[in-house]
Amino acid sequence: MGITRLNAYAGLATAYLITDQAEADLVTSNVIPSTQIPLVIQDKTFKTVSDQWGDPGDLWYPSVYEDTTTDTNTGRWGRGGSGISPLPIRSCVPEFFSDTILINGACYPYLNVEPRRYRFRILNGSQARGYNLQLYYADASGAEADLAKPGPPFIQIGTEGGFLPAPVVLNNPPNQTQRDAKGAAIFTDPNAYDLLLLGAERADIIIDFSDCEPGDTLILYNDAPAPYPEGDPMDDYYTGNDDHEATGGAPSTQAGYGPNTRTMMQIRVVPLTGSEDPYDFNETLDLLKSALPIAFKDSQPAPLSNNVGEFVKGVGKTLNEDFDEYGRLIQRLGTITQNGLNNEGNPTWGRNYMDEPATEIVNNGETQVWNIYNLTGDTHPIHFHLVNVQIISRAPFQIDSDGTPHFDQIGPARPPDANELGWKETVRMNPGEVTTVIMKFDAPAPPPWVTMKTSPRTGGYEYVWHCHILEHEEHDMMRPLIVNP
Repeated sequence: MGITRLNAYAGLATAYLITDQAEADLVTSNVIPSTQIPLVIQDKTFKTVSDQWGDPGDLWYPSVYEDTTTDTNTGRWGRGGSGISPLPIRSCVPEFFSDTILINGACYPYLNVEPRRYRFRILNGSQARGYNLQLYYADASGAEADLAKPGPPFIQIGTEGGFLPAPVVLNNPPNQTQRDAKGAAIFTDPNAYDLLLLGAERADIIIDFSDCEPGDTLILYNDAPAPYPEGDPMDDYYTGNDDHEATGGAPSTQAGYGPNTRTMMQIRVVPLTGSEDPYDFNETLDLLKSALPIAFKDSQPAPLSNNVGEFVKGVGKTLNEDFDEYGRLIQRLGTITQNGLNNEGNPTWGRNYMDEPATEIVNNGETQVWNIYNLTGDTHPIHFHLVNVQIISRAPFQIDSDGTPHFDQIGPARPPDANELGWKETVRMNPGEVTTVIMKFDAPAPPPWVTMKTSPRTGGYEYVWHCHILEHEEHDMMRPLIVNP
């Protein structure tokens, strides 16, 4: 507890590739390609000088909250409430957006592909950064994306919850992040982004390179603002960006150099070896339209709700942003029952992880609908342990100018994106919206040599639900999820 973010940042992330007979049948019949490549995406920052904390090339991680009670308020994270000075020596930070993208542990890697279909299994393993993934041909330099020349489209067939009920075509053409009049990313229209992945979200996609020529170079590209959706220019690194040295940020990035969080990976097309693929993009898509629904039915639980796209009444939960006892920003989960005042004297609905009593208690086999109201300014990837959920809807709700929420004043609901249908384990929950999910709690039966022990704290099987922005889950955006046997 308290060091998950450091453990994840210090090491390389990997992923399990889990298969079943439904997937094997699709591979055997060549509906989906047998060649699959995991892409585990993280962002890191590397030291460039030696000091008491390390040497050039070592990983750097911020360890002290910006103390704007004594310094000029140039940082994004200003303290509030009854701030105490000095801060603890190893202070937490609200979020961390690094400046260098790693894929499978390598900075700015390249991948050789032949003119055939490939299956990519993509994991966002970053601390806090989200990605709006697109594919373009490279410009003449080979290092930058030519945003006027789209690469091959994606066919998404699955998420972290397993297969989708139908294939979804993306990057056809790529949707660069669209912004509103205030410069914030638009999250209410799936046409305003492409393959959007926040922390712990995964995507199973097929890309057909058969129309590419040997010698072609493509760029896997990202332009999601950080934090999502509002964004801060100091967290967006790309060739020719503004110089932020005067406010504690990085200088403008030179062409062909880092820091860069947009040009993520170079894909180089090499000559074909062996026979051509049996199916091209259009044939693959046609086959998937009939085969994927069968695979979904054979490998996934039946959907729990026929009300997709409608707001459905259920249990109320909240995502909250307050200040802790040191005046540091803190994100917490809560219910729609006010939980006193925060350190600025304002109402709060948030609860700490260890606060008693537990507020999410269900019986094994029970189905519940949760309405989760986001009272913060960020999109949070909310992760549910040991239970997958179905997204029913997202809808705006009324928040007064002083921050007072009205949980009974709900605007028009909209359905989940096409690539969120089926089952999800991690769900994006946007600011000012209530996200409605339905789930059936079914604790797995243990094998005979394992004795399931109930929690002495709660009396049930104790899991958790939390935000997968790692700095958020540590401080203190996590609550126990109790399944009574």
